[in-house]
Amino acid sequence: MSCESPNDRETLLWQKRLIVVPCPERLPYPTSMAVSMASSPRYHHPGTQRQREKMCYAFQITLAGAGEFTRLDKIWSLPPATGFLCAVADPAICYHYPPSAKEPWRFFFISFRDPTGLTEGVIAQYGHIYHLSLRHPVLQRLMAMRQHPEPSITLTQGEGLLLIQSTLSMLIDSFHTMHEGNKAERIVRDALELIERNVHAPYNANLLAADLDLSVEHLCRIFRSVLNKTPYDCICRAKIHRACELLRERRGSIRQIAEQVGYQPGSHFARLFRKYTGLTPSEYRERGGEFLPAFY
Repeated sequence: MSCESPNDRETLLWQKRLIVVPCPERLPYPTSMAVSMASSPRYHHPGTQRQREKMCYAFQITLAGAGEFTRLDKIWSLPPATGFLCAVADPAICYHYPPSAKEPWRFFFISFRDPTGLTEGVIAQYGHIYHLSLRHPVLQRLMAMRQHPEPSITLTQGEGLLLIQSTLSMLIDSFHTMHEGNKAERIVRDALELIERNVHAPYNANLLAADLDLSVEHLCRIFRSVLNKTPYDCICRAKIHRACELLRERRGSIRQIAEQVGYQPGSHFARLFRKYTGLTPSEYRERGGEFLPAFY
């Protein structure tokens, strides 16, 4: 049984019908895959018009251009490498070609049936929208099936099940990869706020890690992955940036300014200042503070 409804609102660039033999009654199995292109707002697939396609699901990912996916009153743009997973008969969803789009929307999709509830569980836990590389090995293997010489491909029950499982696993892994990336960025944002808040104190990477309840080693790995810098470097940059502001505003002597950014007066402050500005504090002040070094 196919999960697609024929329509004249898109151009099929290639399509393969997937036939699982014998057709399983209680296992997920794929029905078709294709690369297609839409260039008209007539490409509009609301779940309310597909109520007969129960237990039918689709994963669709943008290759070029952009589409839109909506559920209830929320709208997601679908630029390249962004896709969605949905029950096609879900009355709350719709996917379509945006009226404001200026180029065709080209996408890959795979349709399948799942009487087990597995796909519903994935959607419930991880959502509808996924971001992944178009070079992902699973996606590449799926798209390579276009090389099959016949319009239909026969699969065993095990092959059909493995195809669906690998597709869902790809989406779950992409969710966790993105979540970990977002978590790292949040940690760095929190760390930079703490650095700025403590710019006047003798703050260091050990204190910063303790405030974030992380080990110094883990914090350093996160900083390198997000900023390609160390926490120590960011702390120094923040302090020297603030020292430059104070020197420009002539807020006290160089000794007093060093103390205001958490350094004991002496050669260490002067060395760091020269490292990040190319000048000594005295030279910077004499030149009128003509520039501010990068904060991070």
